[in-house]
Amino acid sequence: MASALVPMQLQGVIMKFPVTFPLTAVAVLVSALVLALPTQAGMDGARGARIPSAHHSPTHAGQSDAAARSEGSQGAWRGRSHAEWAQSFWRWTLSIPFNANPAIAGGDCEVNQEGPVWFLVGPLGGSFSRTCTVPVGKAILAPVAVFLSDYPCPSPPAFEPAPGQTFADFLGGGLIPLIESYSVVEARLNGRSLKPRRITTRTFGFTAAADLKAVDGCLTGSPQVGLSDGFFVTIEPLPRGDHILQLRSVSGILGMTEGTFTLKVK
Repeated sequence: MASALVPMQLQGVIMKFPVTFPLTAVAVLVSALVLALPTQAGMDGARGARIPSAHHSPTHAGQSDAAARSEGSQGAWRGRSHAEWAQSFWRWTLSIPFNANPAIAGGDCEVNQEGPVWFLVGPLGGSFSRTCTVPVGKAILAPVAVFLSDYPCPSPPAFEPAPGQTFADFLGGGLIPLIESYSVVEARLNGRSLKPRRITTRTFGFTAAADLKAVDGCLTGSPQVGLSDGFFVTIEPLPRGDHILQLRSVSGILGMTEGTFTLKVK
C-alpha cells in the first residue's frame, strides 16, 4: 500500500495511521503509516487497513467494553500474546525509514521482516491493492482498522494527562470513540470469511525512524511510548501458491477502506 503517516487529533489524542488518505488526516495500520505501527512490549499502537466487500457476516466494531477488548488481546498465538504481537507490528512499521517503508511508499513487504509472523500493512481510506511474497511457514498478522496513540508529542497543542488520570486512560481513552465509529470490520481469505480480533495493548516502548517526522510531527526518532487499539486478523501459515486476502472497514468518521493483498507464498 502506498501510505503516509498522518497525525490526527481526536478527543485530545494524537494518533497516527498507515495511510494513503486523500485527506491529511488519519491513517496503522497507520497509519499507519497507517503507521499503524508501533506494537510490542509495554505500550500500545495501532493503525488501520481495509478490504473489498464480500458476502459474509461483518464484525461490528461498536463492542468496546473492557471485557471484549481484554479477551481479544490475551491468549497465546505463536508463542506470545496477541497484544505483544500488535506491539511488534507497530515497532516493525515505525522503525522503517520513509523511503523504504511499505506503509508510506508502497515498498517491499519483506523489508525488516523476521521471526515466525509476517506483518502486512496498507493505507487508510479508499481502495488499494498489494502483492507481497511471504515465505512458506510464516503466519500472518494484518491490521483491518488499528490506531496508535503515542507520547510524548512535541507538536502543539499540549498533549499531557489530566490531573489524576492514569497514563493508560490518557492514551487509550481517545482511541475508543474512533474504534466505536466503525460499523463494519471484515476480512476474507480466498473467499472465506475471517473474524477480525480486537486487540488493545498496554503502553509499550518504540523508536520510530528519524525521517518519519516528516509525515508525523509526533514521531521524534527517540524512544517513545504508545498504546494501540483496533482490529487485526491472524492467519496460520499458508500452503505454497497464490492467496487473496481482502480487508474492508467502514467508519462514520474515517469512511470506507477496501484493500486486497495478493500473497505469493514461496
